[in-house]
Amino acid sequence: MNHASKRYEIVIYTGIAFDLGDPRPENVHVEDIAHALAYMCRFNGHCEPFYSVAAHSLYVSELLAQRGYSPEIQFQGLFHDADEAYTNDPTTPWKRLLSDRLGQQYNKLTEPIWFAIADRFGMSRIRHPAIKEADTDAYRRERYELFVPEAAALARQIDNVAATERHGLASYPDLPLQRASKSVMERRFLQRYESLALQVGVS
Repeated sequence: MNHASKRYEIVIYTGIAFDLGDPRPENVHVEDIAHALAYMCRFNGHCEPFYSVAAHSLYVSELLAQRGYSPEIQFQGLFHDADEAYTNDPTTPWKRLLSDRLGQQYNKLTEPIWFAIADRFGMSRIRHPAIKEADTDAYRRERYELFVPEAAALARQIDNVAATERHGLASYPDLPLQRASKSVMERRFLQRYESLALQVGVS
């Protein structure tokens, strides 16, 4: 290992060092991802009550299942934000600003981490388009349901979604947002992983 690279190492939950400058599939473990995402709040904490990135990831995966997508796509949906276990969860507007100001440089910083995760779990490095759609639908629903009324009204105004519309969609599946404790969400993430891993043949 390049000694200079140690500047970019973080120590993670299972007690290993993860090199952000040189991410390796062999250093990716689902236990680290589940724990970090379960203890990480969406929207930089500007929601009520606490709602984790793990809960969001589960919702996206389950939404894909309701929409009839394959276990492989559901599996990728579960991990669509897994790189945030190592980089934290930047808000969507902040990511837009970084992309606008830095262009491809921002993607070049984050993509290797995603690639290591995808390679570790046998997923395509290219996220399926259905995941982005489910992610966006989840993002809107979470803002409208998890923000205090004044913030939710402003979010709808920004999104140009009328208060009478149900999350801005013509129809919405009867799939509740999971608002369980951090430890429960960590366990549910791992259970969903184990179930889908069996179906897609990942060990």
